[in-house]
Amino acid sequence: KWELSLNAVNTHPILVTYSVIKTNFGLEEYLNKVYNFQYRHAITKIRTSSHGLEIEKGRHHKGEHKVPRCQRLCKTCNVVEDELHFISECAINATERETLFRQISYEYHIFRNLDTISKFKYLFSTVNSQHLTWLGKFIHKSFVKRSDLYP
Repeated sequence: KWELSLNAVNTHPILVTYSVIKTNFGLEEYLNKVYNFQYRHAITKIRTSSHGLEIEKGRHHKGEHKVPRCQRLCKTCNVVEDELHFISECAINATERETLFRQISYEYHIFRNLDTISKFKYLFSTVNSQHLTWLGKFIHKSFVKRSDLYP
């Protein structure tokens, strides 16, 4: 039943990102491996779509005020601001992302050669505690930077 619900992204669009990164039913490794609460919380926000990105903010408007997905745009890049964009492409956190990708590539050499979706999946499915901590730090810093720019 869990798998059927997970694949119902047309009925429940909030599951789009979750269905990409959640592949099995069980406790996620980052919950036990990322000790810094702020970093762990930042990862959780992305995984559960409980953040302030435009993809989520636009979903919460009621009735005729609901913003169509294609209009939930990043204020910096002018493309749909979903979790994939925020983590993998957004100009707001380009410097922090470059640092994260360089750190991970140093230990996991093929990371640089992965496509965007594969990098995203790796970041959220790795069991490497250092990589998970770096990811949490990146997301936390990126959320802070974004909220400073767009309060």
